[in-house]
Amino acid sequence: MSGEGDYEALASKKSFKAFRADLVSALSSFDRAADWADLIRYLQRLNDVLKRHENAGPVIPESLLLGKRLAQCLDSSFQSGVHLKALETYRNVFTRLGPKELGKSLYIYSSGLFPLLSNSSTPVKRDLLSLYAEYFLPVGPDLHNVLDGLVLALLPGLEDETSEFYSIVLKLLADLQSIVADDIRFSVSIWRALLLAPNRIPALAFLTHCYRRETVPLPPPEIVAPAIAAALTEKDPLVQRNVLDFLINYVPPDSHHLGKLRAQVVTKAILSISRNDVSLKKRVYAWLCGPEEDRWESYFKEKSLLPTVEALTSLFEEVHLQQSPKPFVKTVKLVLSLFDNEAILNVAADRVTWMTMTYGVAARDFSKDTDVDGPMSRFVEYLSPLLILGQLLATMKSIVAEGGKFTDADFKRSSFGLSYLVFEEEERTAASLMLWAVIEICVSEMPSVAEDVECLRSALSFCILACNALQPQNLGESGYSAERAPVLLSFCTFFGNWLDEHVTPAASILWKDYDSVDPMEEERCERSMQESRNEEEQTSLASVRGCTLVIALSRLVDSTDSKNQLVDTVVKCAKAKSTRICIAGAGAFLELASRVGSNDSEFCEERAEMIGFRCWRMFHPELPSSNLTAAELWMSLEARFPTQASAVMADGMLSPVENRRSRNLERYGRLWRLVVEHHLDRAGHDCGLLLMLDALVDSNRTDRMIASMWLTDALYLDPVTVCDQPLHLLLGPETSINEGTHEYVTYYDAPRALYAFSTLQTVMQKTAELCSRSRKGVISTLETAKPSASTAAGLAALYGGETANDDPSYVSLGELLPAPSNVHAIAIIALGFIRAKVPEHMSESDNGQQGIVGGPGTSSFKTQHAAVSASAAELLATLLYTVKIPFHHTNQYAMIVADVVLNLLAQSIDKRDFVIQFHLLDALEALLVAEGSPFEQETTEDRTLREKRAWTAAEASGLFLPTILRGLRLSARGVRTGRDSSGLLRRWISFFQNSSQFLEAGLENYMTSAINEITQLIENESLLLSESGNSQPHNSALGSFATFADNRLVLFNGLAELLRTTLASFEEYVREKEKTNALLEDDQRNGESSVNRRMSKEPAGSAPAEASSLNPLKLLTDLKDMIIGVGPEQGIRTIDPRHETIQSVFSILPRVVSCCVNVWTSWKRDMSQGYHSTERLTSKKAAIMSCLEPILRRHPCDLAASFIALWYQNRIKYPGTSWRDRPEGRNAIDLLLAIPGATSESVTAAVCDVFELSLRWDEGSSLAVAAKNRKLKREGQAMRKDPVGRPLKERVDTEDQESSDGAARHSLKGLLAAGDFFADFHAANIQTSSLEFLSCFLESCGYQADVVASWPTIYVTVRELLTVTPRASVVLESLNVLSSYTYAVPKSIIDRRLRKELAHATTISASACNEIGKMDSDSQVNSTKAESKAETRKPTSQQGVGNGVGSDGSDTLKRAHLMTKALVANASSLVRLLDSAFEDDRPNGVALLAPAVESAFKILRRPTSGKTISAPHDEIAKSAAAKLLNSCCEYPWALKTIKKGTLALLEESTFFEGKSSALLRTLAETVNCVLDSDKALLAGMSTQNQGVGAGGITAVFAGRDSDLKSRARVIRRISFCLFFGEEQQFNVQVSSVLEKLRDALRVRSSNLTVETFLCLRVLLLRTGVQSIKHFRASTLTETIRILEKPFADPMETAAVLRFLDLVTLLQVTEFSYEQSFFFDSCATSTGRVTESSAPSAEPLVAQIAETDVDGFDLEEFSHLRMSASIPVCGGTLSGVSAAFVKAYAMKLCARVVLSNELQSQPDITMINFELEQEFHQHESAS
Repeated sequence: MSGEGDYEALASKKSFKAFRADLVSALSSFDRAADWADLIRYLQRLNDVLKRHENAGPVIPESLLLGKRLAQCLDSSFQSGVHLKALETYRNVFTRLGPKELGKSLYIYSSGLFPLLSNSSTPVKRDLLSLYAEYFLPVGPDLHNVLDGLVLALLPGLEDETSEFYSIVLKLLADLQSIVADDIRFSVSIWRALLLAPNRIPALAFLTHCYRRETVPLPPPEIVAPAIAAALTEKDPLVQRNVLDFLINYVPPDSHHLGKLRAQVVTKAILSISRNDVSLKKRVYAWLCGPEEDRWESYFKEKSLLPTVEALTSLFEEVHLQQSPKPFVKTVKLVLSLFDNEAILNVAADRVTWMTMTYGVAARDFSKDTDVDGPMSRFVEYLSPLLILGQLLATMKSIVAEGGKFTDADFKRSSFGLSYLVFEEEERTAASLMLWAVIEICVSEMPSVAEDVECLRSALSFCILACNALQPQNLGESGYSAERAPVLLSFCTFFGNWLDEHVTPAASILWKDYDSVDPMEEERCERSMQESRNEEEQTSLASVRGCTLVIALSRLVDSTDSKNQLVDTVVKCAKAKSTRICIAGAGAFLELASRVGSNDSEFCEERAEMIGFRCWRMFHPELPSSNLTAAELWMSLEARFPTQASAVMADGMLSPVENRRSRNLERYGRLWRLVVEHHLDRAGHDCGLLLMLDALVDSNRTDRMIASMWLTDALYLDPVTVCDQPLHLLLGPETSINEGTHEYVTYYDAPRALYAFSTLQTVMQKTAELCSRSRKGVISTLETAKPSASTAAGLAALYGGETANDDPSYVSLGELLPAPSNVHAIAIIALGFIRAKVPEHMSESDNGQQGIVGGPGTSSFKTQHAAVSASAAELLATLLYTVKIPFHHTNQYAMIVADVVLNLLAQSIDKRDFVIQFHLLDALEALLVAEGSPFEQETTEDRTLREKRAWTAAEASGLFLPTILRGLRLSARGVRTGRDSSGLLRRWISFFQNSSQFLEAGLENYMTSAINEITQLIENESLLLSESGNSQPHNSALGSFATFADNRLVLFNGLAELLRTTLASFEEYVREKEKTNALLEDDQRNGESSVNRRMSKEPAGSAPAEASSLNPLKLLTDLKDMIIGVGPEQGIRTIDPRHETIQSVFSILPRVVSCCVNVWTSWKRDMSQGYHSTERLTSKKAAIMSCLEPILRRHPCDLAASFIALWYQNRIKYPGTSWRDRPEGRNAIDLLLAIPGATSESVTAAVCDVFELSLRWDEGSSLAVAAKNRKLKREGQAMRKDPVGRPLKERVDTEDQESSDGAARHSLKGLLAAGDFFADFHAANIQTSSLEFLSCFLESCGYQADVVASWPTIYVTVRELLTVTPRASVVLESLNVLSSYTYAVPKSIIDRRLRKELAHATTISASACNEIGKMDSDSQVNSTKAESKAETRKPTSQQGVGNGVGSDGSDTLKRAHLMTKALVANASSLVRLLDSAFEDDRPNGVALLAPAVESAFKILRRPTSGKTISAPHDEIAKSAAAKLLNSCCEYPWALKTIKKGTLALLEESTFFEGKSSALLRTLAETVNCVLDSDKALLAGMSTQNQGVGAGGITAVFAGRDSDLKSRARVIRRISFCLFFGEEQQFNVQVSSVLEKLRDALRVRSSNLTVETFLCLRVLLLRTGVQSIKHFRASTLTETIRILEKPFADPMETAAVLRFLDLVTLLQVTEFSYEQSFFFDSCATSTGRVTESSAPSAEPLVAQIAETDVDGFDLEEFSHLRMSASIPVCGGTLSGVSAAFVKAYAMKLCARVVLSNELQSQPDITMINFELEQEFHQHESAS
């Protein structure tokens, strides 16, 4: 442009004003152009204006607009006629301006001309080149401003050497060089063209042409190197070949024109080898090695070695930068490719090998030896291991010869390389000699590195590695020779001195015996044994390596003469304070001691005992030294020196000092665990086992606890070894018996047997504890482990000869052998001692020798044997209870010992041996549990074993029923006679209660007999009770009144339990046969059991007759008098067991279901992980089904209520989250679906029944009050009197009566324990939870045939609940239930009737939800009225989250909460439900959707509530509202409903305010769906929202009412839609968007400009540069306009700078022609190329950076980055000032230079993230 003075002088003239007016009119006409013909006409008009006013002066007004219009006419999409006419206009303009004025305005008019040559026809090219020659060349030196662009514009003419334009372009470039008169500047332009050109081949051709003729010099490296590097990374191999040819001819690897960046160029050249292109590889070799093959090595060494090493170093450095081994692997492959050239291999092998080892150490650290081994092995194999070893030895010799000092890195890289060397047979001798030379050098140089401990450690490691790779036989003729011993002695001397100086010895107490040290001082020293840290850590590692090297060297040389020195050296380590060093020294000592002959054994034994005390003291759980390494060391010590090791252990465990003894017991426990866990050699290990078993009964509590803890671990790890020791005490020959009489042959040691049984009892108890703590595998290990050979032999010797006989009292144990497991062996031994008898001649008390053998004291052998028998019986019971379900081996030993136990029980009953009875009852009960386990089915192995030995279940035995009935009878009689205690009777009753649950065979007979027996006992007790009540207690011969009353209560309790079991079994039978009603009617009509009549009609022995042989209703009728009251004078009222016992069971059913869900979860996890035991998985599933299936079949409501309660409990446990989204919730639904018979119809009916009951539940009813009081009593919170003042006993009795009556009146469809259920779970909570559960259930079951059948139940439930004014949360959940039903049932199977009912239910439910979700005050009042009392009051601990109100109870919070819940319900369910329900009636569906959509739009328009109490609800509500709108996008009819509102919401001024990123993304998805539905909407957005017409929304720029802010707002929303849409989604609408942007720029408004450049950046990222290619002229014109006056509007300038920031970062080639307009192309990181080439006018951005600004301080703008991969400024902007603009320009200029030189890739992820943040900025700030 002309100067300001010239323009002002001309502007005042009348002719110039006319010229300006005509020019503006002509330029404005271009806006009306419809096709290319119009453009030609308007260009002609423009030419006419220029010709008409040719005398107006050399200045042209509106030059920016003129330049933009001309550039637009040169767009590549127009016809060549338009281009020619535009060029004619350019000629007229340039002619008018003249060379001087044109030089000032070149950046305005050249932006359209420069891209034309590559996209034009031949006539246009001819005219364009002549225009350059006529008008540009005369400009002269002022072409500096556009030189880069002009050169780049001319280069496409060199693509074809045969064309007519080739010579023309060459001449133009030559003339241009001469006119510029600065060869360096011209050369810079050529290299910039190579860097920025979209096609680099012409640039390379011209460069070759210039340098062939030596017409231009090479510019500095900062210009050359980036351009070459960019060309070498080109994907086109032709470009790579050309650039390599150029390098071969003109730029050698060591050229100073590459400077410090030569490594970058060489790196790119080497990387090109990876393309596996032979021609590229040859060119790389030619560049690195020179053209003459016979001088390749010298050329490479002279010119390429250093650059190549630098390049490979930079590639290897990526290992540290990326912290990954992948760069190392890739570089090694490149090195091997380079080494294919023999010259490179010969010259660079040494340095590259050393470098590869250096970086290989770091790479292996990152890869953990997984990604490095393969490439390194190939590398070593390629170079030859012997060659690498030779290089290693030569390097070490050179360091020694030069007087250098080895470093830690030297040893580490040497160790790394040595670890990969594998020698062939013929290479081993030479390799061994070199390895020994390496060892000698390292040993001799160790004193020089002794002060650097880490370096010393690396040296020792390297020597150890070398020794391991070396064998004595490979050392040549000398072999294993004493000639090499000086090396070993030299190292021992050095190492011993180093230990004295650097290693701290431990206190002498630690290696002395116990008698010579003080216990307290010993403990203090023991606890001080901690590992060293930091520098001491390195010292300990070096010491360990030293001990290892001593051993390694001693294997290579003859150390006979130096063995004492070796031993003394390692003993120093064994005496160290550090336990790590001590272990290493002791291990080395044992290694050396194994080579010592018998003559020197005493010398070693003395040190072995000392080392033994030191090592034994390391074993303590509190010390880190008690580890596997120490355990291995101790086991080696025991194996080598057993006497010394056993003495050390026993002295400590038997010490009279309690504290010391306890510590040694802990040591043994720790050692034992390590030995067993790691399967160490146990030779000599069990010497301390008996000492630990003795400690189990030690008088010291601490010792007992330590022993018990050890036993716990021992049982888990190796129970056989633990059990073997006490079993051996019981299997001696003295315990043999007479096979016929079961009498002892001789006395045995009874106290020892008692001790053995006590020990085994402890073992079994610990096993039970482990099982209760879920220590899996303990029982399995105990019962499956086979007994040891010695145990099996002892059993065979004692019982192997026994055979069965006809004597029923004879119990044979011989047929139980051989014992299949250790558990069987223990059971057989216990049975043998119980069965054994004491002969008469041994029964008397004997103080002689035999009595002493029987046991000291006055007790007879018979008495002591009785104690042993009781202990054996207790052990048997404990054993059977411990080893039980779920392991199938229990069936085996249950069958083995059943008859034996019953026989022994009968004998104990006859002998009235109470103790034995107690224990044998426990054993028999455990047998029944094992046989009747519902968790395990009989396996094939069990069945085979049972058939082979003809064993039967315990209850099927002929001894079973008579024995237990006789025991019950005699126990009751014993209480009356005073011979027995009532505790025995209670145990018998308890046995009946427990055993009835596990019986399988003979259940009916057992139950009948048991009930009859207990009935007779009750009658007898009642009679005695009446007699006792009529006489004085102290005169009664029958005992006290309290005793009989207590016995009667015990018997009644047993009867109630048996009746409960009987009732459950009978009820299950009659429900299966669907005969319940008929049976009850027959009983009422005839007073006779219908079962008995039915039995008479069916054949005897039929299955139904057997199953119903016991009718509990008949039994209850017969026992009525006895249950209601006994005796003529008084009756004791009892609770009816028909309901009370059932209620007690079903009140805990939710806990049962919870346990089943947990088991089911583990079952699913095992199934998904491929659990190996399919039998176990099948059994687990069968167990769950057997538990839940009968309940579902007989009481579906109770099971459904339990699942609902579980659902509610987890809502409390995980507040704020839907349990259906958690694994626990999904597993619960899966479990319910897996139950046989759990159809959709049955489950839906049960859930709806629970819901109806909760809906009608009266909290004030007597049933509810009674249940609440029972709950208070259970919790211990009941008051002594109720509010009306009745005594507690009276109140409870009354409540019990009311509860019983209420339960009796309750329908069978209801809950058996309704009062207790609703006392635990509030009815209001159950209402919500039941509907939530039903909704999730329907979604999970998918389509099933019976889902359709469940509709009547759902329909009735929903219709009724909405007619009784329910709670708001219940209304909302009803909508989810309906929606879930439609999800499970496809629309194709919904008939007209069902759809009609579905539409009706949807209408009432959706209408209620819409009322709740409305924002106006009237609806809030209505919704508040809809709340129940439970919801409007403050939530209690029972209600939890189900109440739906906040803790403060305020109306505002309640409204916000309810509105949020309504929106959430609508978002998840409404649209899908309406789509199914109103498929034939869309208008009504739209009418129901409209209120919900309106509420959603209202909440989205509402401003953020800040820190108010409803703020959390607002966030959730807005998210739900956005999801509701998004759900409408799936259905076209719903999308139409939200289209207008969505666009209106988008155009709201507060659209971006206060919205999170997630919310904006959701809204963006909705908006983009709306825009996709009508392609004209994006470009036709209107802020006035005047309605949708046939052609889309009214254009924003069409009316006067559209102000500038509204226009800017629309462009910002277009940017928002483009950014959050899919890539290329809006390519069709881009032209319309660009037209809108063009109109916006025409207005020259700050807000519009800022939003326009934001939209351009979005278009660059989302639609690509091709989409804005045709907008290039407008963009550049506006950019130039703003940057000419950068401080007039800083916000505009910042927007333009951000656009340039992104364009240069992405390296958009369409804008590369004008880069020199804005940035100094001669600027580099080291300064400008040459000051003589300074342009006449500074580039625009560089000019801003140089402008002075008041108060400017660059440090204030530290947030502006300087990275080559991300923009200078990211995110939102605020407070933009002139100083900010200057700082931005400075950083941007520097960043462009940095990006050009480094050629790094942009971080698109970070760019998108920061651009997204800009949409959160308040629009007024932008």
